[in-house]
Amino acid sequence: AGCSRPGPGMNPLEKLLTYNQSIWIGEMNRKSGSVLCDGPSPGCRTTTALTQGTHHVGLTVPNLSEAQSFFGDLLGFMQVGEVADYTAVFLSDGTTMITLWQAENPQTAAPFDRKNVIGLHHLALKVATAAVLDDLYQRLNEVAENI
Repeated sequence: AGCSRPGPGMNPLEKLLTYNQSIWIGEMNRKSGSVLCDGPSPGCRTTTALTQGTHHVGLTVPNLSEAQSFFGDLLGFMQVGEVADYTAVFLSDGTTMITLWQAENPQTAAPFDRKNVIGLHHLALKVATAAVLDDLYQRLNEVAENI
């Protein structure tokens, strides 16, 4: 069987996608009873991760009600909790929970700079089909000036 490994000529995104595809294929193979790798091989994982995916991601936002509306009204996340004293809401799409915290002082908060600040670079959400992605793209374009 073997496994997919990033090749030397691949750019970083191709390497990441190949690696993630290998992990996904490994998960599918574990469920079906087959194995990801047919023996020891450099770069080929034969063990199961101790974690089971993402439970939640916490984001500090400049405007809690706008962020809650974006995830809830636009993306369809449901509110599953709230801590008023902490100014936080918890939203879920049924798979991943997003915790939104109100920034204490948005006017003085430093905007994220991916090249100079350590922290979350981006959050990638998946959709069921290309048609859902196209629909979401249209919806985002309609409200783009408000995001």
